[in-house]
Amino acid sequence: MATISRTIIGTDDTGYDLCKGFALFPKLGTLRAGLTVGDRYSPIISGIRINAVGMYFDLSAGVSFFAGICGPAYAFKFALQGNVDNNLCELTVTEDTTAAGIVWGVRVVFGINIGAYLLKMRWVWDGWNSRLETYYERAFGTQQSIPIDVMDIVIPIIRQIIKKVCSTDIAIDRANMAATAAGNLWGIYDERRNTFVKNNGSMRVDPRFMVPIDIVSLHPKMKAVMTALATIGGHFRTGPEFGFALPTFIKLNKATVDGAIYGNPTASGSLVRMTKTGGSAAPANPRNITLEMMHEPGFDLRVGWFFSIGVFYVLSFGKDISIPILELLGIRISLGKYYNSISNTVGATSTGRCIEMGAAGHEGEFEPIEVVFEPAEDPALVG
Repeated sequence: MATISRTIIGTDDTGYDLCKGFALFPKLGTLRAGLTVGDRYSPIISGIRINAVGMYFDLSAGVSFFAGICGPAYAFKFALQGNVDNNLCELTVTEDTTAAGIVWGVRVVFGINIGAYLLKMRWVWDGWNSRLETYYERAFGTQQSIPIDVMDIVIPIIRQIIKKVCSTDIAIDRANMAATAAGNLWGIYDERRNTFVKNNGSMRVDPRFMVPIDIVSLHPKMKAVMTALATIGGHFRTGPEFGFALPTFIKLNKATVDGAIYGNPTASGSLVRMTKTGGSAAPANPRNITLEMMHEPGFDLRVGWFFSIGVFYVLSFGKDISIPILELLGIRISLGKYYNSISNTVGATSTGRCIEMGAAGHEGEFEPIEVVFEPAEDPALVG
């Protein structure tokens, strides 16, 4: 059997970046989920000149507005290694990371340009018209910008207003992604590590939207306690929460190693076995590997409980536990099955060397929404 050395496969090097991932629902948009950014510049001060003795200053200022959204999408990354021959392909999958959801961001950048120009003189030789001329030369200039992540300010304010008016909160989280042109990204988002073995050969991620109801603030006798805690920058909140989730499973469907095609995967722990279904003969020294990935988003209702405690504004701790209601009842709602292909060079240590990414040539690429009633399989509390 030929050896497939350890290779990194994924949509990006973190496995979390939805802006570089695949569309969760391809029918709703492009296959490749990307960052849609609106970029607009508006001058505030333009060409103001301030004169002084022997010099002048030039001043201009403006504001740039960026707004963007990524998703609904999913991203992933994992390491694989194994063996391949003319009958069988065995791959061991480890170090898997997965994220899914929809995120957005808004950033405003205030910029100012200041230039200083000095008065200078020079002699111009021009026969009878020779003369002494004055001119201004730029002595120095500076450009300064102040970026403001609008969502970092707006979302906490909205959450505080909702807490005071409705005694509830909203579950909108900051995504674990590098800042973009639109700033930090917020949204309905979930990320997981090492779920491949736990879910018997598939990676699972559960982006969800939850509305907590703080019962502490509703109790008349607790209001005095909460007021006292607020004087030292503290809080205590607990209560039920309700919402929905989009449980998404990502599975390895096919593998192509230098033209040899393998399918019909079966998983046992971290090991995936596939039988040869076509293509060329198995390579003696594998160079490239292409994986066809299948993802299946679903829908579930959630109910749970949360608590949060904090003091001195900066010290805080919180946790919530939610139960998938439909999964508990043995009802599975599938929002379709979708297929993507992704490739890399065998032995690559970075997804940056990915050589192919896009829709798989697969019959029935979009499978319809279905509702399945099945026996519950030891449903567990999902955080």
